[in-house]
Amino acid sequence: ATATVTVQVLDVNDEAPVFSNDSYVFNISEFTPVNTLLGTVTATDPDLSDFILGYTLQPSGSILRLNFLTGSLTLVGELDREVVPDYSFTLLAADSASPPNTGIAQLIITVLDENDNAPAFVDSNVVAIVTDTDPVGTLVASLTAT
Repeated sequence: ATATVTVQVLDVNDEAPVFSNDSYVFNISEFTPVNTLLGTVTATDPDLSDFILGYTLQPSGSILRLNFLTGSLTLVGELDREVVPDYSFTLLAADSASPPNTGIAQLIITVLDENDNAPAFVDSNVVAIVTDTDPVGTLVASLTAT
């Protein structure tokens, strides 16, 4: 007698999600309005299920909001290059394993400087004395502005 046996090998959810980039860098003007969509990060799961449960950002609660389901990044805080020139975050993508397997990528936000500060004189009180005998072209004062 003969029998046919079918063996189905199931994939074990043992692989961590992998981001499409090891690091993401966004160069953003300090004039970028709040609620602007900056971009989307993506990860895939090498396991057969290929199911990403969600995305998170560490530290959270700052200038960015990361959509848990889609990976879209939205600016939610004001930027000021003179106060904070760049930000560094860790992106996490978790799958449906219990406990979840987690993939990691870096996120760098570089704030681009804009001309948003008026020049200011270093010394606001300058007194210069000029006589009628000084030749034309005589230096009477030197001013510095920042």
